[in-house]
Order: sequence, then C-alpha cells, then structure tokens
Amino acid sequence: MKQSDFAKARFAFANMIAEYRAAEIWDSSLFGTLIDSWYAYERGGHFVKRPVSALQKVGNPRTFNNPNSEAEFRALREIPCRSIEADRVLKGVSAERLVKDHSIPRAVLRDLAFEELPFRPKAEDVDDWLRRRYRVAVLTKVEHDALPWPSSMPPSWDGHDHYCRYIGIKLVPQ
Repeated sequence: MKQSDFAKARFAFANMIAEYRAAEIWDSSLFGTLIDSWYAYERGGHFVKRPVSALQKVGNPRTFNNPNSEAEFRALREIPCRSIEADRVLKGVSAERLVKDHSIPRAVLRDLAFEELPFRPKAEDVDDWLRRRYRVAVLTKVEHDALPWPSSMPPSWDGHDHYCRYIGIKLVPQ
C-alpha cells in the first residue's frame, strides 16, 4: 500500500466528515467511526488491515475494540500517549485488557466540530481541524472504567489540554 493511497482514503473520510457537518447529523457513534477511520489512514501502517481483495487499494481500518493480535499491539505501541500499565501489557508483562480511548470523547469532539468548523467545511478544513483536535491514548480497561469523566471533559478544561481527563493515571513520558 502506498502512502498516496492512505492519503486518498484519509481525504475521503475528511470529505465524509465535512458532509456530516453540513447535514447537521448529531450521531456521535457515526462521527466516531468517521474520525477513527480518518485517523487510521492518517497513521497508515499497522493501523490499517491488509486489503482482502485485489480490487482494494487500501485495507479497512483496525477498530481496536478488544485488541489481542500482534498487529493490533504493534499499532497500539505507536500511539504516543499510553498509561504505564497499558505499556506493561504491550510489553507482555501484564495481561489486562486494553482500550484505545479518545482523549477528548467523541461526543465532545462532535460538539466542537459543530462549533469550530464552518457550516460547509472543505475537506482540508476538516483535515487540519482533526490534526489539531484528535488524540487517542491507550489505557487498561480498569483505568478507563475508573475515569472520573468517561464521556466528557473536566469542568476546568481550558480547551487545549487533550489529556487532562487522565489525572491520576501515570502516563508514559512522551
């Protein structure tokens, strides 16, 4: 798979997000699928499965719903923000379940998209916005379930610190 193929797929998802915004669809689950697919093609490599057909130029994005394959673990190791406990799992020292968490929850990101993107954004606007706003972290399921703000940002959030929900979780230095 060539980088240009990943870029075309990423841009296609940026276009879909632009249409989503223009249609004023508020479904955060659909929004999550679109932004996660955009991210997979933005990252490329282990974040995208191999094509299953000769007709496909790029494979489908990995979902990480319950990561357990070596390919999924390789991709998760490439995510810069992860907890120390998640890092232990990725190194094979622990066997806890892992979660790829949106540092800014999907519903919050969706609301920010409606506030910060123009009514009919261009795909380039969406691409730039996602590069500024979209971040993920790898946590253990136990850490994720204990987050004090599982689907929102803390009341004191300044709009800039992507990782402020992880207070109390020791993160691997970036």
